[in-house]
Amino acid sequence: MIEEIRKRINETDDALRSLLVQRMGLSLEVAECKRGMGETTVYRPEREKAILKAGSAFVAPDEREAYTAAMRGVMAASRMLQYDRMARWHGEAVDALFEGPVPEDAKGVRARFQADAGMLAVFLSVAGERGVRVTQARLHEDGACDLTILGDVSSAPFRSLLYQMAKESAGFTAALILD
Repeated sequence: MIEEIRKRINETDDALRSLLVQRMGLSLEVAECKRGMGETTVYRPEREKAILKAGSAFVAPDEREAYTAAMRGVMAASRMLQYDRMARWHGEAVDALFEGPVPEDAKGVRARFQADAGMLAVFLSVAGERGVRVTQARLHEDGACDLTILGDVSSAPFRSLLYQMAKESAGFTAALILD
């Protein structure tokens, strides 16, 4: 019995993989369109809310929370992919966070921005997916968030993370760690 269910789960996973790969390709097409229009905004909270609301209407009430969590993960991955491309295309915007190119001896960044717990969780997850180490994270009562992020600041994953954080949060500032 359980083996048959696991077999069906594996078949479902195969179908999901195909759909997710298709969705990632479409996300990159959206990024290309935005590039052509001179647009750099990826995160549109109102659009994501509408997608979650519409989709969850077809899910049993006791399964909506899990569905919503899964879809948020899919959308976060799509944004991450788009930001990877945009950070490459708009490298000067990342350099501008530091008022110029990053010195080779930079050890990381201390970042500050406004965030809620959900946004902070997304940034921490994206950092983990990109292999970037967050050694300290603090969310203050006023919504200010402090992160200490260590690693190769000039690497593409690090730059993409900073670009995404700067684009998705308010009041983003970053100071290089040079010691």
